Amino acid sequence: MKVAFFIYSSAFCKKSLLDSHLVLMVYRLVKLCLCEGGVAMYVATRGLYKMKPPTVIVPKCIKETVEKLFEVYKQLDGSELKHNLIGLDVGETYDMGKGLRAKAFKTYHVIPSQGYLIYSVRHKLKAEYLGLPGKDIKNLKDSGVEVQLNVFSYLTAGFKFSYLTAGFKFN
Repeated sequence: MKVAFFIYSSAFCKKSLLDSHLVLMVYRLVKLCLCEGGVAMYVATRGLYKMKPPTVIVPKCIKETVEKLFEVYKQLDGSELKHNLIGLDVGETYDMGKGLRAKAFKTYHVIPSQGYLIYSVRHKLKAEYLGLPGKDIKNLKDSGVEVQLNVFSYLTAGFKFSYLTAGFKFN
């Protein structure tokens, strides 16, 4: 399943990437693709195909401006442009589902920018509970005992590019 989409600075949207439901804005893309309409085109095209509204993640410091820009696009286009806009600050993480998380990291550019590390998180049973019947583990969990450890697995991907159009499949 395709779960992440890093958008190119252009006013077109590749049809092959429409099934990606998550947009992570990086680097120059904040300036270029917002001004040229790439993200709005992506959101509008998903709406035309009656797809689930996408989630668009931007640096937190520009979230309010991006909201205003989407309002202008809505007025110009006369459509709803349904989407979920999230501001993510450096160091914050976003749960992408299926055990994947995206963590924003600082990049250096003249405009607000950030990159993203995508990593997996797995839950493992604590050693002291190994061998217990499932019913006993459930009872412990229901009583508030933490029976699992979060194991931060391998780094899946890291991005900070200024020109990238790609869909990524994570299993």
